[in-house]
Amino acid sequence: SPGWNFRFKNELSGNLRLTLSTDRTRTNAKDAVSRRTSANLKLQKSFDAEGTLGFLRFGKKGIGTKIDSTLDITYDRNENFRESEIGQDQNAGQSHLTVVPNFSYQFSRNLRAGFRLNYGFSKDLRQSITTNTFGLGLNATLTF
Repeated sequence: SPGWNFRFKNELSGNLRLTLSTDRTRTNAKDAVSRRTSANLKLQKSFDAEGTLGFLRFGKKGIGTKIDSTLDITYDRNENFRESEIGQDQNAGQSHLTVVPNFSYQFSRNLRAGFRLNYGFSKDLRQSITTNTFGLGLNATLTF
């Protein structure tokens, strides 16, 4: 699975990974086919807190000046089916998409806090059943 790392002049950096695979097994004039497609993109960027959120007293003297952010996007699809000269049997498998942005800030020498959102989308390919998930997370790290 190839991967690419990159960094732009605006300090946006990231990593992209792709995986594509196909397996075939032939039995009784039918091919059992299994396919997997996967992609993952991770982006990282720090923002000037004083300019962006100065009205909330972010970036003021005595506290952090940067908001660190990451975005993680993952797509995964697995398919299983049988092929013959007549055609293709019903598809089975699942596809998933997740998007996870995360923001953190150093409030003081002893306190760092973060905010994370989780969104997920899953689909059963045979039954066309779709599931959506949403999550919200807050965290704090105290250093003594």
